[in-house]
Amino acid sequence: MPKFNWFLLRGLARYSDHWAPFEQELIRAIPESSIYYLNTLGNGPKHQLTSPTTIQKYTHDLRDDYKKIQIQDNGKKILVAISLGGMIALDWASRFQDFEHVVIINTSVANIGNPLDRFSPTAFATLFKILRKPKDLFNQEKEILKLVTNKEVTDELVQWHVQLQKKYPTNLRNFARQMIAASTFKCPSKVSVPITFIVSDKDRLVSKKFSYQLAQKFNAPIYSHPEAGHDLGVDDPKWLAQTLRAHFLTHSQ
Repeated sequence: MPKFNWFLLRGLARYSDHWAPFEQELIRAIPESSIYYLNTLGNGPKHQLTSPTTIQKYTHDLRDDYKKIQIQDNGKKILVAISLGGMIALDWASRFQDFEHVVIINTSVANIGNPLDRFSPTAFATLFKILRKPKDLFNQEKEILKLVTNKEVTDELVQWHVQLQKKYPTNLRNFARQMIAASTFKCPSKVSVPITFIVSDKDRLVSKKFSYQLAQKFNAPIYSHPEAGHDLGVDDPKWLAQTLRAHFLTHSQ
């Protein structure tokens, strides 16, 4: 079995620890894997820093982090990114050849498709309302999960997210700056490395249309989950891991 080095990048107001359920499934699906994490400015260990308002600035910061990582194996280097992270991955793939492959999950861009399909106005109004009440973390995370997942939102799932938020809180200012970066990002004209798209067909935060249109634009393969919501790594981490296994092991023969 070939070796793989996976670099995982989360999206809006999330950080590396939110990958936990998916990480476990990925190791089960592809044991010959090494996993590395990338965190955006304003989130996770960088939560006290200011989030940029352009995607390109996130890319340059993350690239600096990437260059410092001591890679353990000589296997393929693959970037897996979701939502806002997917926009960064698109920008990265358009300007640099650091990875052999990039996987983009549930993302969108400003210059393809109908702008009204990009983000659900109701959903993001709800997010801003929630984040303005940082002391009520349990209900805050519960309402966010209701927006981004389609699975049962149990108290246990909510409490896990509460602990992650307590560890590295994302403030409202950085959330707004990340939203500005996301809303203004335009699709690059070309990419320098192969890309694969993955989409949740029942994403209620970002329209699935964008993933299909991006896959068509770049003549890239796309895999769809028929029931999952925006946060596919939480909704069905096993399916996501098995999809990556099927795709990359087939293409690595």
